[in-house]
Amino acid sequence: MASDMVPTDTAVQKTRAWTGLWVVVFGDVAIAAIATFGVIKAGGDANVTQLIAILSSAFTAIGTMTTAYFGIRAASNTAQSAVTGAGQQMAMAMQQSAPAGGVQSAPAGGVQSAPAGGVPPAPAGGVPPAPAGGVPPR
Repeated sequence: MASDMVPTDTAVQKTRAWTGLWVVVFGDVAIAAIATFGVIKAGGDANVTQLIAILSSAFTAIGTMTTAYFGIRAASNTAQSAVTGAGQQMAMAMQQSAPAGGVQSAPAGGVQSAPAGGVPPAPAGGVPPAPAGGVPPR
C-alpha cells in the first residue's frame, strides 16, 4: 500500500521548483522589510549616504539571491534534459543495433580463437604474427 503513495519524478521536481521559488520570494520580502525598517528608523535626520548604503545593500542581496536561484534552476534543468536526452539516444542506438531475433550471429567463417600458444592466427592476406621470441622473420 505504501508503494501507491510514492511520488513521480515530475511531481518531486515541481515541488522542489515551487518550494525554492517561495523561499526566494519570502527571503526577498524579508530583506526589503528590513531595509525599509532601517530607512524608517534612520529617519529624516540620517545622512543620505547611510540611506544609500542601506538601500544598495538590500538591492544587492535581493538581486544576488534571486539571480542565484534562477541560475541554479536553469543549470539544473539543462543538465536534467541533457541526461534524459542522452539516455533516450542510447536506448534508440541500442534498439537499432540489436538484431530482430535478439541474438547476433557469428561472422562468416566462424569465430577464430587463439591457439594454445597464445598467438592469434594471421589475418587473411596479412602478415603472419611474430614468433614467441618476439623477433619477426626477415
